Formats: sequence, C-alpha cells, structure tokens
Amino acid sequence: MTVSVCNEGFISLKFGVRQRVSLPLRLHRSHTDLTYTPLPRPCIVDDLEHLGARNGVRRWRDGAGRIYTYDGQHCELEVFNSRGRHIGVADVYTGEFIKPAVRGRKIDV
Repeated sequence: MTVSVCNEGFISLKFGVRQRVSLPLRLHRSHTDLTYTPLPRPCIVDDLEHLGARNGVRRWRDGAGRIYTYDGQHCELEVFNSRGRHIGVADVYTGEFIKPAVRGRKIDV
C-alpha cells in the first residue's frame, strides 16, 4: 500500500480512500527558520567586560563605554554608545566597523 500526503492535511491511500490526519504542516516561513551562528571563538568580546543578558541578548562593554551585542543571524557585533544609541556594526574577529549606524536604532541601558 502506498501513502501520499496532500497539502490539505489528507493522506491518499492506494485504494482511493482519503483520510483526514493531523499533520504539522508548515506552508510558510516563520522566524524560527532563520539561521543562527554561534559566537565564534576567539572573538573581540573575549577581552571585554561581560554585562550579562537583557531580554535574552548578551552584552559586553569596552573601556570607552561602548556596548556590544551579538547578532547571530548575520554574525556581526552591533555597537552602541554608552547612552544606547547605535553607532555601527563591527566585525566579530577584528572589531573594525563594517557598516554605518542605523538611524533610530537604540537599546535600553
């Protein structure tokens, strides 16, 4: 007997009988489909002061007071000033700025 699954959540048997079954159908992309890249080691945040996590996002602070958060989707470090305003995106390995600031982006400090 062969079984084929249709998009509507029915299964079709070889004998022509269709039965309704509950299947975990995913017909669209959700936010869980995004890829996450773990923080690479060694990284520039290894030498920074760890501030813990806020809203599930880990934070670090350097000597100048800048706050770093890791963006696991793009494997980049978001950099904010001491007041929480976005000042750019830094490379994880070198710490060099690779993207400019996004206007209006800020975090709670």
